Amino acid sequence: VAPSELWRRTMSTIEFAPVVDRDGAIVVMMASGDAVKVSADGKEVWRTHLSGGGPSGPPVILSDGTYGVVTTGGTFVGLSPAGHVRFVAQLGARGPDLMAAPLATDDGGAVILAGRSFLTLDADGTITSETLLPARASSTPVALSRGWIVVGDDGSVSRVLPPKQPTRLGAFEGPVDGGVVLADDRTLLAVMHDRLLALDLKTGLVSVRASVVATSSIGGPVTVDEEGAATYTTSDGAIVGVDGAGDELFKATVERVIPTATYPGGYPGGYPGGYPQPPTYYPPGGYGYGYARPDPPIVSDGSGHFVFLRAGGRLGTVELVESPAAPDAADASPLVRARVNVITEHACVTPISVAPAGPKRIAVACREGIIAVYAE
Repeated sequence: VAPSELWRRTMSTIEFAPVVDRDGAIVVMMASGDAVKVSADGKEVWRTHLSGGGPSGPPVILSDGTYGVVTTGGTFVGLSPAGHVRFVAQLGARGPDLMAAPLATDDGGAVILAGRSFLTLDADGTITSETLLPARASSTPVALSRGWIVVGDDGSVSRVLPPKQPTRLGAFEGPVDGGVVLADDRTLLAVMHDRLLALDLKTGLVSVRASVVATSSIGGPVTVDEEGAATYTTSDGAIVGVDGAGDELFKATVERVIPTATYPGGYPGGYPGGYPQPPTYYPPGGYGYGYARPDPPIVSDGSGHFVFLRAGGRLGTVELVESPAAPDAADASPLVRARVNVITEHACVTPISVAPAGPKRIAVACREGIIAVYAE
């Protein structure tokens, strides 16, 4: 059964992806500084104003149920499930130094990046350690069995295990797009424009796991399943899955995109009128031809079903279907094809995120203040 819109609310501007709790309630941090909890049936449960300013990044649900958010005023605010302020931690940093989302820890606390500082906080919001990083970092750390991986804005990769000094594990070639993800216990995946790179955490070697044509780009971070297969969208309208060896598992066209220059690559083949095109330069985080904004990360249930939300507003699902190979085929393994279903052509104008919101339910958030839930 194709999902359909269950409910929709319009609020004020939303800059960052909200979080969904185990009951399907959605907690949204408004750009205005209001934190709003919306129940699974779309009703406002509570609204609390953050005294430290608006959010500087996405919120997080801590392991004890506290909602945590870093503010532009340099604080980490913890809200109880009922919307009461539990704590306000002073981080001593401002603006661009607080771009990374907090990461919850098992003890009810969190780790937060503040420029070159790696901070650990306990369940009461008290800073318990501060580690100086080798480079400024603005993407969320990745948890290991012991410690965390931090990727610097220069592409350097370090392991942090307070109170020890960071250990260098390797480096990508430069800034990565949208953060990193672990494919397995020794492989870190990152996107650099048109390539999906894999860093071996034991050897420090970097290899190209997948790539697209230079006039397209890969949306980062990618989505990884339990077997290490990575799934990603491309700016020219495809969803692609590759296994741990980089072999393509499937490819589906979910949208027809006419290549248009975004920043500042000019026109394919030169400017109108026959003038030559200058060399194309893609800045860190640039997306070449196609959408100027990346797609939100794909949602996967781990069983061959994916939900995508394109930067232009198209929302849909991809289902992988196996069919038997031809009787005379040299390879007798089943053939995998992707079945694409478009839920709506225009979920909203400026999508921010799509996330699971309960059994067979998904929540869409948009910058213009829209929260919508779709269900089968």
